[in-house]
Amino acid sequence: GCARRKIMPDRTNPSISRAALLRIAPLTTFPALPSFASTSHKAGVLLRDGSLLPLASFGVQIYDDRTAEALTLQALKAGFTSFFTSADAGNQRGFARALAQSGVQRSNLFVAASVLSDDVESFTGARSRTARACVESLRNLERGGLSGVDMLMLERPARTRAGIAGQWSALRGMRDAGACQSLGVCNFGLDELDALVEESPLVNQLPFSLGVRMPHAAVLKAHARRGVQLQAWGPLGGPDNYFPKSLLAECAAIGRPSGWSGQQVALRWILQSGVAFCVHSGNPRHLRDDIAVLDFELSEEAMHTLSALATKPWSA
Repeated sequence: GCARRKIMPDRTNPSISRAALLRIAPLTTFPALPSFASTSHKAGVLLRDGSLLPLASFGVQIYDDRTAEALTLQALKAGFTSFFTSADAGNQRGFARALAQSGVQRSNLFVAASVLSDDVESFTGARSRTARACVESLRNLERGGLSGVDMLMLERPARTRAGIAGQWSALRGMRDAGACQSLGVCNFGLDELDALVEESPLVNQLPFSLGVRMPHAAVLKAHARRGVQLQAWGPLGGPDNYFPKSLLAECAAIGRPSGWSGQQVALRWILQSGVAFCVHSGNPRHLRDDIAVLDFELSEEAMHTLSALATKPWSA
């Protein structure tokens, strides 16, 4: 989750050469990735490095390769061209096969891959674990027919400042080796973002939604000051992200006159707050509804009402 943890002081030297990283995780030469074509996607937000993050992404969850393949094709058919995948889900080959089968040009797709390496506290241990995880992820995708990703992300921060520095050093080395174009993180608190002293990530993926208790405006401002774009995971709830029925009913009441569902209103509030989102569904209609939020706009009054709802007491 996005709960902030106390970071232990750094007791190691965070400096490492690219050559040392490559000795830890031998890499093949990665092909140059085509630039993501902004004109091919309905909407995106410009990141600090000039690259484009699509506003709406589909997140591949934990299931087998066959299911990942089927649901990814379903998401592509609904209109998604941006995807989030993780090696720990165990289905990257199936996901990659779907992209290869779809016939969609690689330049019209945006693929972000996260790696899990938060259980090592030392700089060298975290760096090594992260580098190996990146190589494993990229090889899984390549076996399914996808060469390279647009963004590599850390799934969670390590528990020490030294560990975080090691994780980040590995990701920067992968980017320098040509494995990706951009770097991001997931579930980083502000202290953990500030541990990345040499370079901030472009994106931080957090459970940002009307259903999550947090000072939304303050969180947005803090990330903006650091040049970090927010992306919401679980924006409509899920196993680990609660979204009260009473809150959804109030969203539905706002959307009803215009024919928008409560879920669509909740997603649109996220977008108009300046945050991208990553959703998951096995229902084709839900996916079409999710991508359709790119095509309408909430009034300023509705935005104020929704922001106020995020701070009021809820019933289940």
